[in-house]
Amino acid sequence: YILPIPGQVVLPNGSVIIAKLVDQPKRPDRHQWIGSLNSIPLPLHIRTRKDGDRMRVEGLSGRKKIKDIFIDAKVPRRQRDTWPLVTDDQGDIVWLVGLRRGELFNGKSASYILLEYKDGKGVENFHA
Repeated sequence: YILPIPGQVVLPNGSVIIAKLVDQPKRPDRHQWIGSLNSIPLPLHIRTRKDGDRMRVEGLSGRKKIKDIFIDAKVPRRQRDTWPLVTDDQGDIVWLVGLRRGELFNGKSASYILLEYKDGKGVENFHA
């Protein structure tokens, strides 16, 4: 799925990822991601994991395998292939929804992108 900004994508399980433009960045909770509009290659995409996926995790140096993030978070195997993640237009994972945010796209900007995940029936039912 391509995520319009502003806009939203309703996932097959009834959950929604909402994209808004905001003037002031705030510290996101686990169901939110924020980044500078000027610093991220658009459009944003929503998909599920692929073999070998890695991401630069906020607060860690280097890249971490998505598989290892799922294991660390004790996400059941049956849910891992259907879990939503958000990538930039270059394919870099910026948010493993509800689990980990990628390196923040900081920088001064007049506008910021705020992504919010609103649960429907549960992430475990997501299919892309």
